[in-house]
Amino acid sequence: FRPVIFVERFPRMGMVLPQYVAAHQEVARRDERVYRAVAAGPVEGRGGERYLLEETYEFNGTPMRKQTLFVLDGDGVFHITAVAPAAAWAEDRRRFEESLASFALPPR
Repeated sequence: FRPVIFVERFPRMGMVLPQYVAAHQEVARRDERVYRAVAAGPVEGRGGERYLLEETYEFNGTPMRKQTLFVLDGDGVFHITAVAPAAAWAEDRRRFEESLASFALPPR
């Protein structure tokens, strides 16, 4: 298991992190036929404003679960994502959540 991490420039158009996540969800809804948000909300963490999004969707007929932690830091937003088949989610969820929660930004 390895979370996928990428960084994107945060749009400044007066947008706050929950709005950014909502826009991200809208893209997912258009791309996935069976997409459904399960939970979303701010979370505590080490450095940066954080927002967690949990989703379900289908990939080639397989039900999937996904968690993405969005961490806003200056003009960048980090996406740290963990994905697993829904059948394995109960087993893998604890490891995913520990890995996502342990993400720390280096001091500036």
